[in-house]
Amino acid sequence: LGFATIAGGIASTLAQRDGVMDSQARESGGDVLRQFSSQLKLVEFQDYWRTLDLTRFQTLRRAFEEAIRDDPHFAAGYACLSHLYSDAARYGIDCGPQHPRPLDHALQLANEAVRLAPNSGRAHGARGVAEWFLGQSEKSLETLRLAHALNPNDPELMAELGFRSAMRMQWDIAVPLLL
Repeated sequence: LGFATIAGGIASTLAQRDGVMDSQARESGGDVLRQFSSQLKLVEFQDYWRTLDLTRFQTLRRAFEEAIRDDPHFAAGYACLSHLYSDAARYGIDCGPQHPRPLDHALQLANEAVRLAPNSGRAHGARGVAEWFLGQSEKSLETLRLAHALNPNDPELMAELGFRSAMRMQWDIAVPLLL
């Protein structure tokens, strides 16, 4: 293996979302979590995100609703909840009469995450996904490029930007991100 390959592997391990230097830990705009249970919810969300086990959706949604109610400065919680509401729209999950338009709520949550943590790739990534499903593809790609710039070694952001760019047949952007 070449030096660049090894260095890239080390950088990815350090900078990816569950890596040593998770971007959430370096955000100047995000507050420190007030409750350990909030950190556990992030772990639960990552497991859900990896598996997309929709049987866990409602329990996780309620847990994040409670978490941001208990800790209104929990930027990552807003971002994760935004992703859940985007999933609700994508997979046709009923979120009850209080949220008949889950994508609008997903965008509101993502905007709050960005407000709380303006340097968070996770927050901007959630906004980009919500924008995509709202039909704002150009704005979504711009937002996802910003998210990727904030955390260039996050594999989830690379996949989101790469996949969306591939859908637009922007192969020069998509292929390096997806390889």
